[in-house]
Amino acid sequence: MGTSYGIRRSARSTVAGAFEGDPWEPVAAAIRGASSPWSCAAFGRLYELALAEGVRVLGTFRDLDEARRVDLALETLVAKRREIAEADRPRAFFRTVLYRDAVSWRRSGRARLATEADALEGCAHTAGPCDAVECGALHRLDARAALARMNDRQRAMLVADAEGHSRDEIARAHETTRANVDQVLSRARRSAGLGA
Repeated sequence: MGTSYGIRRSARSTVAGAFEGDPWEPVAAAIRGASSPWSCAAFGRLYELALAEGVRVLGTFRDLDEARRVDLALETLVAKRREIAEADRPRAFFRTVLYRDAVSWRRSGRARLATEADALEGCAHTAGPCDAVECGALHRLDARAALARMNDRQRAMLVADAEGHSRDEIARAHETTRANVDQVLSRARRSAGLGA
C-alpha cells in the first residue's frame, strides 16, 4: 500500500512539475500590465503560444485539417483574448475554450464559410498580431459565420436594415409589425455579437 501511494505521489509531482515553467502566465501578466495590451510584444508571444498550443490540442480531431485547426485556435484567441489574459491559469483556460469551440464546430456541422485565401485576399500574412487588413478579414469571417447562424428571416431583415430600409418598410415586406421587426433585429444583432 505504501508503495502504490509513493508511485501516485511521484506521478502527481511529475505532472505538477511539467506546468511550473508555463510561459503563458508571465505573458498574460505582461499583457495585463501593458498600457496598450493588444499592441505590445507580449501579445505577439501569446499569439505564438496559442497557435502552437491550438494545433496540439486539436490534434485529436482527425476530421479537422491543419488549416482549420489553426483557424479555430486563432478565432478562439481573438474572441477570448481578454479572458485569457485575465485568467488565473491562461493556458488551461485557452485549452478548455478551444476544445469546446472545436466540439461545437464539429457538432453544428458547419462547413468552412471562406477559405483563408478568400478571407485574407490582398494581404501578406505574417505571424503575430493582426494588422488592419488582417483584422478586417477576421471581422468579415466573423460576420459570415454570424449570418450563417441566423435563420432566413433574421438574415433578410438585418440585410434590409443595413441597406438603409426603414423599419416600417421592412415590416410591410415581411407582413409583420414594426415592433416585431425591432425584436427580430435586436435578436439578430445580439447573436451576431453586434449588441442590441
